[in-house]
Amino acid sequence: MQKISTLIIGGGWLGLKLANDLKREGQNDFFVFEGRESLAASAGKGGRSLGFAPATDEILAATKAFAAEHSEFSFEIVEHRPQVFVDGHWRPFSGLGDSHFRSAAEFSRFGYSHELRFQPSLETMALSWAENINGHFATQSEITAIEVKDHSVSSVILNGDKRIEVDRIVYTGTPLNLGKLIEGEGLSSKSRVALGKALAWTAVGLDLYNSKNPIEMNSSVHVFDHGAKDFEPVLGRKLDGFTRWMTLIESGRASEHEYSGQCIRHIKRQLKRAWPNCFEEAEEERIFVACDAFGSLTGRAAIGVEIPEISNLYLGHSLVQGEPSPAGDLLMAQKLQGLLPKALNRLPSIEASC
Repeated sequence: MQKISTLIIGGGWLGLKLANDLKREGQNDFFVFEGRESLAASAGKGGRSLGFAPATDEILAATKAFAAEHSEFSFEIVEHRPQVFVDGHWRPFSGLGDSHFRSAAEFSRFGYSHELRFQPSLETMALSWAENINGHFATQSEITAIEVKDHSVSSVILNGDKRIEVDRIVYTGTPLNLGKLIEGEGLSSKSRVALGKALAWTAVGLDLYNSKNPIEMNSSVHVFDHGAKDFEPVLGRKLDGFTRWMTLIESGRASEHEYSGQCIRHIKRQLKRAWPNCFEEAEEERIFVACDAFGSLTGRAAIGVEIPEISNLYLGHSLVQGEPSPAGDLLMAQKLQGLLPKALNRLPSIEASC
């Protein structure tokens, strides 16, 4: 049976950063298991977020720490003037207040008057890290079970049939899947209840490319308020060469493809309210789904970066932090960096063909 020291489940920004950190420290006894998505899809093409990082004290501190660690990275604080479309006009946005929308609390962060801009983007840095750790990840493999013995992860099951022993796991996937991955008493009933009660939101979105007749708007976040009861608000912003728009659905409905399609049509209806001809000369439309991109486990039992009953399992997901990417990624990286043991046992690495 093969054994590795550090297993990173998930090859998004945080997983790639942690793997690159280990590589820079001269460690080679780690492995990244990515699941079905490729590294380029999860980290490239501008990611699947709005790239908004409110300039709060906590996020600024995490950004400064990251900049001190990476000389190629810089940031600036810029003014942010969010807008909301109400009664046919754009008005200053400060939140949805006492709204009937269930996701209203998720929109409050976009009302900040200043944001952080990164150069290069976190996604661009992640792609370079992926090249640096070539040979330490498998994009076609999936962890199908996590085995816990005596309050510690002892091994994982790969692709349903191969067992690999591990010293520690960093799990950067959605924590809502842990209940399925860890069977029996390995995960306490208290933690299972907490995960089951968490309200997570999946972002369903549309990237609109229109160089001939671009949407006239500044780069701040724009929100569409509306009276439709079956859908949440639409928000978006101008990015590099395109505009990105999204709405939120409760993650429990993310597998309902018909409803996701209705959400895309809902986004298009809202855009036409402000820009009636925005789709007539569009060169390309790209639909995306970002599962569990919004929400929080805050206040749900004692689940955080660590799970009390499992000593060597670390969580690294925006739901744990309660802040979506990119800010949530920086906050999680700062917390994990102080928790993960620096001294790793030298153990044989496994090949990418596993």
